[in-house]
Parts: sequence; C-alpha cells; structure tokens
Amino acid sequence: MINIKLNFKRKGLFILLGGISIISFLYILIQTEKPKSGANNTTISAPQGSAAPTQQPSKPISPGEYFINKILSTEDPIMGFSWIGKKLIYSTGAGIYEVGNENYILKMPVENISWSKNGKAVFTSNSKRYFFNVDTKDLKEISEPAEKMIISPTGLKVAFTQGGALKIFNTASFSVDNQTSFEEPDFLTWPENEDYLLVSNKTSTKRVITILEASTLKEVRSFSYNPWVEPIGISPDGNTFVAQTSNNLAIHDIKNNTDNLVEFSKGSKLKGSFTSNNELFLTETYNDPLQRKITNFWVVNLQEGKILLANSMPILGGINPGIPYSSNFTKNIIPIAANKGGLWFLSLKPGVIPTYQNSDIYYYSAPQNSHKDKGF
Repeated sequence: MINIKLNFKRKGLFILLGGISIISFLYILIQTEKPKSGANNTTISAPQGSAAPTQQPSKPISPGEYFINKILSTEDPIMGFSWIGKKLIYSTGAGIYEVGNENYILKMPVENISWSKNGKAVFTSNSKRYFFNVDTKDLKEISEPAEKMIISPTGLKVAFTQGGALKIFNTASFSVDNQTSFEEPDFLTWPENEDYLLVSNKTSTKRVITILEASTLKEVRSFSYNPWVEPIGISPDGNTFVAQTSNNLAIHDIKNNTDNLVEFSKGSKLKGSFTSNNELFLTETYNDPLQRKITNFWVVNLQEGKILLANSMPILGGINPGIPYSSNFTKNIIPIAANKGGLWFLSLKPGVIPTYQNSDIYYYSAPQNSHKDKGF
C-alpha cells in the first residue's frame, strides 16, 4: 500500500512539473516571437497640470516595402551631414566632403560639428571654433567661448552655452544677438521654424523642459518630467515635444499640455527627428535575444501610430545614433551613418531602392521579395 501511494505521489509530482515546463516553454516562445514588443507598459508622470498620458495605437506593419542601400564607404566614421539642394555633404574627423567627390571641400581636423539643413556648419578644430558655409567656401573663426554649439536649420543662428550663459550668435553679423543666464543644459535643439529654442535641464528630482523665444530668449513655456525622461526633439511648428520614457515615446502637446505614449522594445534607446509637424522619423536600438544590437527604423504618425520601415541588420557594425537625422528637401530620403564608416540611404518611398549618382538621388524598382535576401 505504501509503495502504491508513493508511486501515485511521484506520478502526481511528475505531472505537475511537466505542466509547469509546458507553460514555461510557451511563455518563452511567445516572448521570442515578439522581440519588438515591450513586456511592460510603463507610464510616465504627466507634466504638471496635464491629463494622464494615453497609449497610441499602431498601424499594421508593412514589411518588404521600404529599402536601405549603401551609397558611400569611408575609412573615417562620418560625424554629420547636410544638403545643398540635391548635393549631399558629409564630415569626418579629417574634413568635409561631397558624396561622390573624392576631393576635400575643407581639409582640417574636425573634433565635433553641428550642421544646418542647407550646408552650413559650426565646429571645433584644435580647440578653436569655426563657422563654415559649404556653398561659398567661407570659413571664419568664432572668438566667442562656447561649450556647446547648436546651429539652426537655416544656419543663420547658433545657440551657444558657456557656464551659466546661453547666447544666440548671428552668423550674418558674426555677433551675439542676445544672451541670458541659464543653468547649463544637457539638451538643446531648434524647431525648423527657428522661432523658438528648446532647452532641457536635469536636476536630482526632475527634468525641466523650457521653450524660449529665440529672438528675445524670454520663456514661453516650461513643464516638468521625472528625471529619466530623455528629450528627442520638437516639431517644426514648435507645438509638439517628444521624449523617451522607459520603453515608450512620450508625445507632449505643448499647447494643450497633454501626453500620449507609443510603446517600443523594452530596454531600447530612441532617437529621431521630425519630417513634418505630424510625423517623426525614429530609430529604436535594442539587443535582440542573441544580444545583437539591432536598430529598427520607424515613421511615427503623432495621431495614428507607428509603421516599421526596415532594420539595420544589413549594416555591419550597426549605425551611429548620435548623428542628428536630416532628410532631403523632398522628405523622401534619410541618410544613415554606419559606425564603421559609410553612409546608407533609407527610402521613405515604398517599393524603390535609393541610390546617389552625379550629385543627385535616383531610384530603381525593387525586385519582388528582395527584403528576404537582405535579412528583413
């Protein structure tokens, strides 16, 4: 009788353990099949006086429609790029070039650089600061001290920070238009209309986002987030601010002081730039189950959700997410800089592969199912 009872107990234990193993296997399988979905939907603390954030829907993913293509190989990693009409200009630590032209536009060491959208740049070289206009080849040294220099989209203004000062430098008159006292910001950016300047400061208890009028540096609006919110950018009209919080993109409507959330992979890092008042190009970099660093390329519609365009698997060594993304003037190409040197085009037009020849962008039709051969 004792043996019968013991055998019965053993059988019951084996059945229980077997059931747990099956459930565990199914859970792991589900997680493996959904590497791009965050396990937790973390909610941010809303800005003071605003409603609680809500979750945005996502459009169905359309795989196989959008393509990336390598257009340039370099020995030195690319530090930034800009456009002059259809011409694509880029910079490395050795100087400034035009894509497709092996000759230097400017040959001198570049330590860090900020590009406008039309071929103007401010950079440091041998601890000195310079303004350079690619179109006119005009190079001028800037005597103003600066720790950070962020040039505006048109290249007409530069925001300088130095200690507790924030200055607006005019590249036409080559003088300071305005300045104010400001705690050293950790993030600084211009909207495309250049009417405003967005400045972020992080304290031990919160992150304060301040929007300043660019011409006077007077405060227009200020709102607070928990300190782990990471700023991404501001829309061209200055009405929408976006940031990362946990694995979510937080979309803050500045006028109405409300927030929405779009979810991304758990542990991911988000970077991006606006392509219009209502759309954002976004990169999502995360480690896949094999601990490979992968970047997904998305378009996020602020009202409708996100659409996956492509990923970085064809780019050996991954991409450099520290370079601001800047589309061409027709908003259908995003240049992507590789970590190990080289420049890629991501097409925002479906069904075509982008290329660059003779200072112009061309497309050719993509063969059917070609994404499957490229790891998409």
